[in-house]
Amino acid sequence: MSEHEELTTRRLFLSRPTEGDIDALLAIHRDPAACRHNPSDALVTRSEAEERYGRWDALWQLAIVQRQFEAHCPSGYFPTGNIDLSSPEIGSVRNPDLTYLPEDVIELGREIPAELALIAVEIVSPSNPDNDWNGKVRDYPRMGSRSI
Repeated sequence: MSEHEELTTRRLFLSRPTEGDIDALLAIHRDPAACRHNPSDALVTRSEAEERYGRWDALWQLAIVQRQFEAHCPSGYFPTGNIDLSSPEIGSVRNPDLTYLPEDVIELGREIPAELALIAVEIVSPSNPDNDWNGKVRDYPRMGSRSI
């Protein structure tokens, strides 16, 4: 495993989940005691566990990309996710998984002009890959934003 797939401390070893962990994930999140303090974490079916694994894997991929990009990010930019990039000229709004924005745009609110983004990062969604591969790949350049 690479450095991005393991974290070890004196008392803890964490590794990136794999598809082979789905049954264990279901067993843990099916146990009422494990979800007592966060009932929304409870799972009932294997398909729910597969979906949860897929979301965790996408987040892990995103964290790897963010760590790699931060090593090269110019000063004056900050990473953020779940913020709308807009382009009134083409009438489009996109919400990338990760983007880097200039620090002075914080006061603009939740909808930021797309051309201000240093980059827009998308992790291809297993549930809607056509939107990621076609719609977003088409829209980001038209909106004036660089994407990967």
